Amino acid sequence: MIDFNFEYKVYGDANKIKGKKILGIFTSRHSTNYSKKIVKEIVSNFHDKYCFMMTYETYLRLDFVEDTPSVVIIFDSDYEKNHLKNKFLRFSLKNELTDLKLKFLYKDLFIASKSDNLLILEATKYSKNLNILALYAQEIGKEVYVLPGRIDSDSSEGTNKLIFDGASPLYTLDLLNV
Repeated sequence: MIDFNFEYKVYGDANKIKGKKILGIFTSRHSTNYSKKIVKEIVSNFHDKYCFMMTYETYLRLDFVEDTPSVVIIFDSDYEKNHLKNKFLRFSLKNELTDLKLKFLYKDLFIASKSDNLLILEATKYSKNLNILALYAQEIGKEVYVLPGRIDSDSSEGTNKLIFDGASPLYTLDLLNV
Protein backbone atom coordinates (compact mmCIF):
# COMPACT_ATOMS: atom_id res chain seq x y z
CA MET A 1 0.00 0.00 0.00
CA ILE A 2 1.22 3.50 -0.83
CA ASP A 3 1.59 5.77 2.18
CA PHE A 4 1.76 9.50 1.50
CA ASN A 5 3.24 11.93 3.97
CA PHE A 6 1.12 14.99 3.21
CA GLU A 7 2.23 18.32 4.61
CA TYR A 8 -0.61 20.77 5.21
CA LYS A 9 -1.76 23.69 7.30
CA VAL A 10 -5.31 24.18 8.57
CA TYR A 11 -7.09 27.55 8.37
CA GLY A 12 -10.40 28.08 10.11
CA ASP A 13 -12.34 26.31 12.84
CA ALA A 14 -11.45 22.59 12.82
CA ASN A 15 -14.30 21.94 15.28
CA LYS A 16 -16.61 22.08 12.23
CA ILE A 17 -15.66 18.52 11.39
CA LYS A 18 -15.52 17.00 14.88
CA GLY A 19 -17.92 14.10 15.21
CA LYS A 20 -18.78 14.11 11.51
CA LYS A 21 -17.83 11.70 8.79
CA ILE A 22 -15.93 13.20 5.88
CA LEU A 23 -17.27 12.69 2.37
CA GLY A 24 -14.72 13.51 -0.31
CA ILE A 25 -16.42 14.85 -3.44
CA PHE A 26 -14.83 14.60 -6.88
CA THR A 27 -15.92 15.52 -10.37
CA SER A 28 -14.42 15.99 -13.80
CA ARG A 29 -13.88 19.33 -15.47
CA HIS A 30 -17.25 19.18 -17.21
CA SER A 31 -19.83 18.98 -14.44
CA THR A 32 -23.39 18.73 -15.67
CA ASN A 33 -26.43 20.30 -14.05
CA TYR A 34 -27.41 16.80 -12.90
CA SER A 35 -24.29 16.35 -10.75
CA LYS A 36 -24.59 19.91 -9.41
CA LYS A 37 -28.18 19.22 -8.39
CA ILE A 38 -27.28 15.93 -6.68
CA VAL A 39 -24.41 17.47 -4.70
CA LYS A 40 -26.58 20.37 -3.53
CA GLU A 41 -29.18 17.85 -2.35
CA ILE A 42 -26.52 15.83 -0.53
CA VAL A 43 -25.02 18.88 1.16
CA SER A 44 -28.39 20.27 2.23
CA ASN A 45 -29.69 16.88 3.48
CA PHE A 46 -26.56 15.55 5.17
CA HIS A 47 -24.64 18.61 6.46
CA ASP A 48 -25.41 17.59 10.05
CA LYS A 49 -23.81 14.16 9.54
CA TYR A 50 -21.06 14.80 7.00
CA CYS A 51 -18.36 17.31 6.32
CA PHE A 52 -17.78 17.67 2.57
CA MET A 53 -14.16 17.87 1.45
CA MET A 54 -13.28 18.95 -2.08
CA THR A 55 -10.65 20.82 -4.03
CA TYR A 56 -11.05 24.49 -4.82
CA GLU A 57 -11.60 23.53 -8.48
CA THR A 58 -14.46 21.16 -7.60
CA TYR A 59 -15.99 23.84 -5.40
CA LEU A 60 -16.01 26.24 -8.38
CA ARG A 61 -17.33 23.64 -10.84
CA LEU A 62 -20.28 22.77 -8.62
CA ASP A 63 -21.39 26.41 -8.19
CA PHE A 64 -21.65 26.33 -4.41
CA VAL A 65 -23.11 29.32 -2.67
CA GLU A 66 -20.87 31.21 -0.26
CA ASP A 67 -22.60 30.08 2.94
CA THR A 68 -22.70 26.35 2.28
CA PRO A 69 -22.37 24.61 5.66
CA SER A 70 -19.84 21.88 6.43
CA VAL A 71 -17.63 22.37 3.38
CA VAL A 72 -13.86 21.94 3.62
CA ILE A 73 -11.77 23.29 0.75
CA ILE A 74 -8.33 21.95 -0.19
CA PHE A 75 -6.03 24.39 -1.94
CA ASP A 76 -2.36 24.66 -2.82
CA SER A 77 -1.81 28.20 -4.10
CA ASP A 78 -1.98 31.76 -2.83
CA TYR A 79 -4.47 32.58 -5.59
CA GLU A 80 -6.91 30.00 -4.25
CA LYS A 81 -6.26 31.06 -0.65
CA ASN A 82 -7.05 34.69 -1.47
CA HIS A 83 -10.34 33.79 -3.18
CA LEU A 84 -11.72 31.61 -0.39
CA LYS A 85 -13.92 33.12 2.28
CA ASN A 86 -12.78 32.77 5.87
CA LYS A 87 -15.98 30.94 6.84
CA PHE A 88 -14.71 27.75 5.19
CA LEU A 89 -12.36 25.35 6.90
CA ARG A 90 -9.40 25.26 4.58
CA PHE A 91 -6.42 22.94 4.27
CA SER A 92 -3.39 24.43 2.58
CA LEU A 93 -1.58 21.49 1.03
CA LYS A 94 2.15 21.82 0.46
CA ASN A 95 2.44 20.81 -3.15
CA GLU A 96 5.68 21.53 -4.99
CA LEU A 97 4.78 19.52 -8.07
CA THR A 98 4.97 21.46 -11.32
CA ASP A 99 2.97 19.17 -13.60
CA LEU A 100 -0.65 20.36 -13.39
CA LYS A 101 -2.18 16.87 -13.71
CA LEU A 102 0.03 15.57 -10.90
CA LYS A 103 -0.88 18.57 -8.72
CA PHE A 104 -4.59 17.73 -9.12
CA LEU A 105 -3.98 14.04 -8.44
CA TYR A 106 -1.98 14.89 -5.31
CA LYS A 107 -4.85 17.00 -3.94
CA ASP A 108 -7.33 14.25 -4.77
CA LEU A 109 -5.23 11.61 -3.01
CA PHE A 110 -4.97 13.87 0.04
CA ILE A 111 -8.77 14.13 0.17
CA ALA A 112 -9.11 10.36 -0.24
CA SER A 113 -6.72 9.80 2.66
CA LYS A 114 -8.67 12.13 4.96
CA SER A 115 -12.19 11.06 3.94
CA ASP A 116 -14.33 8.27 5.35
CA ASN A 117 -16.14 7.78 2.02
CA LEU A 118 -15.72 9.15 -1.48
CA LEU A 119 -18.26 10.28 -4.05
CA ILE A 120 -17.23 10.50 -7.69
CA LEU A 121 -19.84 12.41 -9.66
CA GLU A 122 -18.77 12.37 -13.26
CA ALA A 123 -15.76 11.21 -15.20
CA THR A 124 -15.06 10.62 -18.84
CA LYS A 125 -13.27 7.49 -19.96
CA TYR A 126 -10.12 9.62 -20.21
CA SER A 127 -10.18 10.68 -16.55
CA LYS A 128 -7.10 8.83 -15.36
CA ASN A 129 -6.89 10.78 -12.09
CA LEU A 130 -10.34 9.65 -10.97
CA ASN A 131 -9.55 6.05 -11.89
CA ILE A 132 -6.30 6.16 -9.92
CA LEU A 133 -8.14 7.85 -7.06
CA ALA A 134 -10.82 5.16 -6.93
CA LEU A 135 -8.24 2.36 -6.92
CA TYR A 136 -6.21 4.08 -4.18
CA ALA A 137 -9.30 4.70 -2.04
CA GLN A 138 -10.45 1.09 -2.34
CA GLU A 139 -6.94 -0.12 -1.50
CA ILE A 140 -6.92 1.88 1.76
CA GLY A 141 -10.39 0.64 2.70
CA LYS A 142 -12.60 3.58 1.73
CA GLU A 143 -16.09 3.14 0.33
CA VAL A 144 -16.23 4.68 -3.15
CA TYR A 145 -19.66 5.80 -4.31
CA VAL A 146 -20.18 6.71 -7.93
CA LEU A 147 -23.08 8.62 -9.42
CA PRO A 148 -24.38 6.45 -12.28
CA GLY A 149 -24.95 8.28 -15.51
CA ARG A 150 -26.53 7.90 -18.90
CA ILE A 151 -24.81 5.34 -21.09
CA ASP A 152 -24.87 7.75 -24.04
CA SER A 153 -23.10 10.54 -22.17
CA ASP A 154 -19.33 11.08 -22.42
CA SER A 155 -19.32 12.56 -18.90
CA SER A 156 -20.64 9.26 -17.49
CA GLU A 157 -18.53 6.75 -19.35
CA GLY A 158 -15.74 6.77 -16.75
CA THR A 159 -18.05 6.65 -13.74
CA ASN A 160 -20.12 3.85 -15.21
CA LYS A 161 -16.87 1.92 -15.82
CA LEU A 162 -15.90 2.46 -12.16
CA ILE A 163 -19.20 0.87 -11.15
CA PHE A 164 -18.50 -2.05 -13.48
CA ASP A 165 -15.07 -2.38 -11.84
CA GLY A 166 -16.55 -2.60 -8.32
CA ALA A 167 -17.34 0.90 -7.03
CA SER A 168 -20.72 1.29 -5.33
CA PRO A 169 -23.40 3.02 -7.41
CA LEU A 170 -25.11 5.85 -5.56
CA TYR A 171 -28.59 4.88 -6.74
CA THR A 172 -30.31 6.51 -3.74
CA LEU A 173 -29.23 9.19 -1.29
CA ASP A 174 -30.25 6.84 1.53
CA LEU A 175 -26.95 5.00 1.01
CA LEU A 176 -25.28 7.97 2.72
CA ASN A 177 -27.31 7.36 5.90
CA VAL A 178 -25.04 4.47 6.85
